[in-house]
Amino acid sequence: MFVEATASGAERMQKAISIIEKKAGALAPLCALSSGTAYIIQFVDFPTDQMRVEEMASTI
Repeated sequence: MFVEATASGAERMQKAISIIEKKAGALAPLCALSSGTAYIIQFVDFPTDQMRVEEMASTI
């Protein structure tokens, strides 16, 4: 799933997770994401710069 989250640091991570949760809810409305759900998020600063930073986060 591709999302666009413009911010910096932790705010960027939280915005990306929020967008992912909203899109996932729209795609599968009967499936709930649990608090232990993990995400692998790849931040790319430019479309031509592939796999620049990979981070894993879990919901709070």
